[in-house]
Amino acid sequence: MASWYTKLAPLIFFLHDSLKLGKSNFNQG
Repeated sequence: MASWYTKLAPLIFFLHDSLKLGKSNFNQG
């Protein structure tokens, strides 16, 4: 049942981290 979630979890975490990095970079620059 949760096989799709286990596949998407890494993507979600990656996107979340990239968003946080983008925001921090935007605030700094």
